[in-house]
Amino acid sequence: MTDWLALVLVVGFAAYRATRIVTTDSITERARERLYRWAWVEDDETEAYASAWLRWRGDEPFPSAVGVDENPYPPMPRRGGFRTYVSELFQCPWCLGVWISYAVLAFYAWVVADGIAVGRFLVLGLAVAGVQGFIASRHAA
Repeated sequence: MTDWLALVLVVGFAAYRATRIVTTDSITERARERLYRWAWVEDDETEAYASAWLRWRGDEPFPSAVGVDENPYPPMPRRGGFRTYVSELFQCPWCLGVWISYAVLAFYAWVVADGIAVGRFLVLGLAVAGVQGFIASRHAA
């Protein structure tokens, strides 16, 4: 296998795993929830925040006392601008994956290529975890 192909595979799987950690894994769910609240909901609207968060996650909607013809969800406050852009970026694996790929590649080029063993260990560890995660997601029971 050529060196560039090995590099693409290692960096690709490392970026895949890092992206999943940030956008999907439960370990970062609390940070994503806080980011969502910072971007979409006013600080004093905790009830609207709770219902919006449930809708965003796809869980059961909150109980509503309105009629069938009415919209059961209150309008979700949106701050707009930079905050919503950042929130949406960190919730989209496709979007954030591009930037994480560049970051992993830059880390590899500047740290691993200079012969720093810890950097190589980190990138290869993420790559192996990426392969494992990819395979596990295809064989989930």
